[in-house]
Amino acid sequence: MADPAFNVLSLCSGVNGLGLGLRLAVPHAREICMVEREAAACASLVASMEAGWFHKAPIWMGDIAEFNARPWRGMVDCVTSSDPCQPNSVAGKRLGADDDRFLIDQVIRIIEECGAPYFWRENVPGNADGQLAAIVPALEGMGYRVAAGIFSSAETGNTMRRERLFIMAEREGVEWGLGTRSERECLPDAGGSSLGVDGSGSGRHIDPDEELQAGRDGPVDAGGSMGGAESLGRREGRPEPAGQQGRRSVAGAGGEHGLAHIDGAPAEPWPFTNVWLGVSVEDQTRADERREDFANTPAAVKFVSYEPALGPVDWSGWEFVDQIISGGESGPKARPSHPDWHRASRDFCAANGIAYFFKQWGEWVGGTYDGQTVGDYVTFPDWGKVAAHDWSNGLFSARIGKARAGRLLDGREHSEFPA
Repeated sequence: MADPAFNVLSLCSGVNGLGLGLRLAVPHAREICMVEREAAACASLVASMEAGWFHKAPIWMGDIAEFNARPWRGMVDCVTSSDPCQPNSVAGKRLGADDDRFLIDQVIRIIEECGAPYFWRENVPGNADGQLAAIVPALEGMGYRVAAGIFSSAETGNTMRRERLFIMAEREGVEWGLGTRSERECLPDAGGSSLGVDGSGSGRHIDPDEELQAGRDGPVDAGGSMGGAESLGRREGRPEPAGQQGRRSVAGAGGEHGLAHIDGAPAEPWPFTNVWLGVSVEDQTRADERREDFANTPAAVKFVSYEPALGPVDWSGWEFVDQIISGGESGPKARPSHPDWHRASRDFCAANGIAYFFKQWGEWVGGTYDGQTVGDYVTFPDWGKVAAHDWSNGLFSARIGKARAGRLLDGREHSEFPA
């Protein structure tokens, strides 16, 4: 007997990587609506539907704050969310709820409106205690049990070590993998452990039967009960469900990595032809740290984002990539980038048949002395006196602003993409 659909409402879908991951655990999961505001991501979702990776479903393109989930009530088994990471990322200001991109309140509203019995969310581990303080009391107040954990992709055998915070919730009275509708009787047994952590068993997780701490001694003051979850301190995870131990895919899912097309045909082996893989490199230290892992991670197309360029990079050993994107830094605290850093990237690409894309100068444009003295400031006929940085080799950078600086390198645009 075929498993019935496990209907998913996907929020901030992106390219729906979270949906692919969910299908490893629940092979018959299918999105019945996706909410996404970025045009490029929506185009990717449409292409993936046409290619058979996802069932065809409506894409609601716009501001999540304007999405009304009430018409979907009674039709959704699980809400998934990949809401923006910037409010919590260590690379940003970590403003949390004070950031305009902090959408947890909208996610909670949508869960309440549609009444889904399950919730699954992924985000960066930065400010994990703040994220949990915003999510857990609200979900518990709506009658959900919550568990969370920080896991690294390396725990699945991947060469990348990046960590992510996962939050799972189930409404009281249901068990993970078993919905409230009668059809859910056909779903596979979850192994007797609701909200169990399936994987290597070494991830950091938060036990809903213990008191939440912020990875330190002492409870978090969240203005209410946190359901008694433990801190983010490293501890042994829960065991895998019976029959799944030592396996990296779900029985019956098909494909080398446990995925199948929606029509049941085996999925093409990884790497997927429509997925590009990129890595950020800011200077030589980061280049050296990340090159080996990136080289050993399979992908149909690989690109490097050398932006912001904060130091010179010797690209030797990076001949395996398909594109290098370089650019300067923007924003109120932007630092200048040496023109030769971008020229070296361009020339390396030209010598090795790699696409080169010069994205922007950022706040600081590179230039030559051209007969004038450069100190802390330089004067332009059109722009007046602006801050300058002297590189002491006939070159300087002037802070004229991102719009004025443009994206010409040695008088021309570079906008190459992989063939």
